[in-house]
Amino acid sequence: MLSKERQRERAAQRVEPGNGQPVKTFRWWQPISRSSHHLRLAEAAYAVDVSHLHQFTSDDGTEEQLLPAPASAEGRRARLSSEHPALSRLIGIGSLLMVVIPLLLLVPQLAEAASRVPQLAKRFGTFTSPIDLPRWLNTALGVAAGSASVERGSRMR
Repeated sequence: MLSKERQRERAAQRVEPGNGQPVKTFRWWQPISRSSHHLRLAEAAYAVDVSHLHQFTSDDGTEEQLLPAPASAEGRRARLSSEHPALSRLIGIGSLLMVVIPLLLLVPQLAEAASRVPQLAKRFGTFTSPIDLPRWLNTALGVAAGSASVERGSRMR
């Protein structure tokens, strides 16, 4: 495991200078494909538009958590979590179930499909899944798992 100092050095090597252009405005149709965070500083404010940045480290080594922009998916999810914690917890549990259950139902079906490949069937034999769901239900479970994954990803954890 790398020390914090080594991690900072490696991160500093990846920093590229900006081109002087301001960060593009966060639009209403971008909450899933783009993240926007901000940090309140005494002297200035810097907009941050990256996918996996959650902390700001100053030159003296102090770290501050970046706040999600209110219009972003993370900001809306954080507001729901602070205003209605019980509902947020219920949504979190529901989304976790909607990721795990389709996965558990899909794995045996994928194993059966893979065992039908002639080279795999010859080497390992065939497998018959105990689960045989109609195509529409598999599609619905896939869509539910995808939307639940987006919800899980929008949580600032």
